[in-house]
Amino acid sequence: VNDTVDGIVYSLVSDLDLSSATSSYTKNFLCTSAPSTIGIDIDLGVDVIKNISFTIPAGSITNDGESYKKYTFSAGAGWESYSFAIDGRVVDGFVLKAGDSNAAITFDGYYNSSLNRLGTDSLSISVSSDTSDTKGVKFNITSGGIPGQVWINKAADNVTDHTYEYQYTLINFGSDEAAITVTIPDYSATGWSVYYKTVTYIGTAVSTAAPDKILPGSTTLAIVMTPNAADQTIPPELQATFSSATAVGVSTATPDDITIDSGTAKSDAKSATAEVSVSDMSAEGRDVVNDKGKVPTIVWVMVAAMALLLILIFWMASKRGVFSRRK
Repeated sequence: VNDTVDGIVYSLVSDLDLSSATSSYTKNFLCTSAPSTIGIDIDLGVDVIKNISFTIPAGSITNDGESYKKYTFSAGAGWESYSFAIDGRVVDGFVLKAGDSNAAITFDGYYNSSLNRLGTDSLSISVSSDTSDTKGVKFNITSGGIPGQVWINKAADNVTDHTYEYQYTLINFGSDEAAITVTIPDYSATGWSVYYKTVTYIGTAVSTAAPDKILPGSTTLAIVMTPNAADQTIPPELQATFSSATAVGVSTATPDDITIDSGTAKSDAKSATAEVSVSDMSAEGRDVVNDKGKVPTIVWVMVAAMALLLILIFWMASKRGVFSRRK
């Protein structure tokens, strides 16, 4: 079962056991997704100031809606200069009627490779419609890519009403994609399912399999645990390992949470309980703030000023006899 929303295809994971011994039964279903991208092969070359020129093929973007759509181009702040052209004319966008696809789009841009790396947010390129569906350009480095270190950092966990997310930040300091291997125990016997949410400048991908490559720059990886049925206890810890066969080395900026041993990053993360009460609208758990906040001083000053103004109005009105009975 698939559904497309804003150009992103969501696929229902079908290998789920729906058997139940009770008449009342709740079960969570997982949908996987991937950002909509346009793959472009690039040879980086050796120049510091690099000229990137490529063509987005005709037919890469189709208006699946029922009316006209306007599409606009956007590019990251790291480009020194750039342009988009259709049929030899420089444009900032185009319009497609329902069912139509794009003509070939030529991009030409320059960037300083000592300051920015292709395949990161600062050198991103995307095409977006006025109804929010977006296609990002994913650069596939065919030659000229240089490997670098990969850092694995632990971030604060995220707790929702139906998931527990162990958050990590993966930073690839190379100029090409780096291989990554993520290993965790099998939690199926505990009543929990595990999936992976990967966030990059291109978008968010959700998969039952761990990512095997990471783009240059920063990638947010969430190892997400969700109960297969209601009233499941969160497993007390997550033991995860990270390694890369192509990186220069693996390191971390959060040594209290991650240890490095023979090129492998090991994380032994303890889960925290989180409870949300519907009745009193309070919450407990990691990264939960119950502070009701303070009223800014300026608000009290304005309230006092308005009260004094009302008193002054009534006083002046009484002096003029507004409230006295006329004969």
